[in-house]
Parts: sequence; C-alpha cells; structure tokens
Amino acid sequence: MLALLAAIRQLSLRGASAEVIRPTGRLLLFSSLVTLALNVAEPLIAEKIRRVLFDAASPHLLIVWADL
Repeated sequence: MLALLAAIRQLSLRGASAEVIRPTGRLLLFSSLVTLALNVAEPLIAEKIRRVLFDAASPHLLIVWADL
C-alpha cells in the first residue's frame, strides 16, 4: 500500500493526467477496504467492539489519506 501511495505521488509530481492516476487510486482504495475488512472480521465475529474500533483505525486513515 505504501508503494501505491508513493506511485501516486510520483505520478502527480511528474505531471501525469488524472486518467493515468485514477486507476492507481482505485487500486489503493480497494486494497484499503480489503485490509479494513480483514482487520475487523475476527474481532467483529467475536463481538469485541473495542478491538474492532482499534483495528479499523489504520486502514481508515489510509482510505482518508488516499482521497487527499
């Protein structure tokens, strides 16, 4: 995921158009959502709400950061 963030940054610094950057952003969003689902699945099944909230924090930050 960090490589995707670095790739998006590098593309934007080199003046790539939105059509070129958009698929990379979509892949980053998809991988962030999959990471979120994997992080919260087990605690959610075990009904450990505090753990769900804790485990959801970092993928949520990546999702928000990807949209900036």
